[in-house]
Amino acid sequence: MQIQLKSMSVFFFCIEGEAVVEESQKVHKLAKGDVIMLAGGYVSEIVSVSDNLRFMYVAIENSAYHPSRSVFQIKELMEALSHDPTCHLDETMTSECIAIYRLMRYRLGLHPSPPLTPDVMTGYVQALTMIVFSAKMQESKSTKVTKTDFSRKQDLYQGFMDELKATGGVERGMAYYADRLCVTQRYLPRIVKEVSGRFASEHIDSFVVDKAKQLLSSHRYTVLQVSEILEFSSHTVFTKYFRKQTGQTPSDYQKSLP
Repeated sequence: MQIQLKSMSVFFFCIEGEAVVEESQKVHKLAKGDVIMLAGGYVSEIVSVSDNLRFMYVAIENSAYHPSRSVFQIKELMEALSHDPTCHLDETMTSECIAIYRLMRYRLGLHPSPPLTPDVMTGYVQALTMIVFSAKMQESKSTKVTKTDFSRKQDLYQGFMDELKATGGVERGMAYYADRLCVTQRYLPRIVKEVSGRFASEHIDSFVVDKAKQLLSSHRYTVLQVSEILEFSSHTVFTKYFRKQTGQTPSDYQKSLP
């Protein structure tokens, strides 16, 4: 099962059995109690599952699952999850997540929908997120919980990365991101470079190439189809772009894969 979401992220909870998930060309083996967070904008694939697999699958809008301005160190935790999007939940945490999952399904199944249902669902989503973050903190042996000092520059950089993931790589011009973040085209690249050490254009190119490689490596799409998914103006333009970034054509890259 292939997952390709732009403005959404996914929590995949392994309740029983085993599953193998490929995310950003990395393979993750999940067993009972494991959870993986799949970031929006990337292509992920559930490669194989055991016969006794039981799982929960929750797709969440990025604006809902990211509880910014929390007392927790969200920035550090999100960075930790970006390097290793998996963690293990103990039985208590797993039971909590199952209970919240059931409440979410119950709430969504009510007709007519009760007042403030979106707000209630946001609360459930953030509770689910905090449980996963709590497990990640325990794994990293980080018990320090302080108010996160989000500077304007850090906020702007995070906003840029969120917007980049939300587009799925189809928006490659700086004007789009500057407009979305209400800053100038000159200011945004400077702040992104200052905070991350990389130019904004490098982030965009890296994201687009990674996305293209994921699509090509799946062998489900031709080079032409990948260029259309990423909304390049033509197959030729996509080939030139890919070769400039990687040193080889997308066709050669795909042929070199097993």
